[in-house]
Amino acid sequence: MAFFILAIMYYSLLLVSSSKGQASNRTISAIIAFGDSIVDTGNNNDLNTIMKSNFPPYGKDFQGHIPTGRFSNGKITTDFIASKLGVKELLPAYKNPKLGPQDLLTGVSFASGGSGYDPETSASVSVISMSQQLDMLGEYKGKLKTLVGENKTESILKNSLYIVCSGSNDAVTYFSPSSTRKNQYDIPTYVEFLVETTASFLMELINSGAQKIGVFGIPPIGCVPSQRTIAGGVLRKCGDELNHLAQLYNSNISTRIDNLQAKYQERKLVFVDIYPTLLELINNPQAHGIPKSSPFPKGTLVHAEFQVMASTAAENGAKMIVLKSLDGEIFEVEESVLMESQTLKHLIEDDCAENIPLPNVTSKILSKVIEYCKKHVDSASKGSSEEKLVDDELKSWDADFVKVDQATLFDLILAANYLNIKSLLDLTCQTVADMIKGKTPEEIRKTFNIKNDFTPEEEEEIRRENQWAFE
Repeated sequence: MAFFILAIMYYSLLLVSSSKGQASNRTISAIIAFGDSIVDTGNNNDLNTIMKSNFPPYGKDFQGHIPTGRFSNGKITTDFIASKLGVKELLPAYKNPKLGPQDLLTGVSFASGGSGYDPETSASVSVISMSQQLDMLGEYKGKLKTLVGENKTESILKNSLYIVCSGSNDAVTYFSPSSTRKNQYDIPTYVEFLVETTASFLMELINSGAQKIGVFGIPPIGCVPSQRTIAGGVLRKCGDELNHLAQLYNSNISTRIDNLQAKYQERKLVFVDIYPTLLELINNPQAHGIPKSSPFPKGTLVHAEFQVMASTAAENGAKMIVLKSLDGEIFEVEESVLMESQTLKHLIEDDCAENIPLPNVTSKILSKVIEYCKKHVDSASKGSSEEKLVDDELKSWDADFVKVDQATLFDLILAANYLNIKSLLDLTCQTVADMIKGKTPEEIRKTFNIKNDFTPEEEEEIRRENQWAFE
């Protein structure tokens, strides 16, 4: 990890170097961060979203072992940068209710875990979009003016280091089953879209007076544990398509930032390409102090998430696994039942599943998912002589299982996708498909209470361009 931190420090010092290349932090008055979970220090804590980290095991290595909302077991990148540059030890979240005047004077993070440059990415998980983060910057300026006056505020902002780190969630969301962007864009055109939205965001910062801006690229997102489980197949290899999108974006945005630097030579814009650095850590872990034999090294956040919640139990000779839902309810489930989930199956096979927190699934939905898995495991264990009878009975049971309200049905779809239970995902999606089969767009909107925000002219244009869909 020291290798990664040193690389980040190098790029940060580039931003604060003089024209002669001599590093100095005397001109940096504050650190101001925008983006996603990599630089979010707690802005999601009070949001109604699944994208939170203000609960154990997050923060287990933080001072006081307190989960602050940082998506880490300890400090995050912006904390290290702020400390290294001598600004302060920790960069607080702007929405932290305990934020004090001195915190404001030396900078904050507006970042929100789960957000992206694409507005649909942030909306899909109800977090703070990049445009809303810019709005928060406006509020922040107003608070500074109240504290120290307009001239001092201008001086602070002029001498601040702006850090922008986003894009990873855009890549992941693009490849998700519920993505609408894949129908609109292929990978190259979606990357073009992301580059344009990134450039627009940077122009907003430049126009607001930002002088020093560091822009982080997308890491090898296809190699993070969750995406290896979802997209890496049986061997849990890195997701090639995700990594391809990340590399293409990094190449294109690097060129765009070079162009902006040439245009605004009085500013300092630096592209921080973390992709090769992190890929080096992944490919050569032992060279950087990470045991290669362990898929989730002890002492790291990923290991902690699956180790510290509770203890395993044995009952009637069956191995039991402990699950913890979003709202803190504990479920003790037979290992054989959890093997219905490919996500949990991989964790079990990697010996990382003694205790599993599921922060994306409520207890209500988790209990139904467990019920579904138990039924299907029990049915599969019955003798082959009863196969036809069992199959008919299971189909009837499945039909009754999905007779739920829309909110529950949609939550089951999200849980099935998150846990990678293909049969449950197929069942719930087919149920939705049956609900809209043969219906007009107007009837579908009524069924799902979808507001029609198109003007008559826009709707007519859509009908004209997609006539085949209305035949």
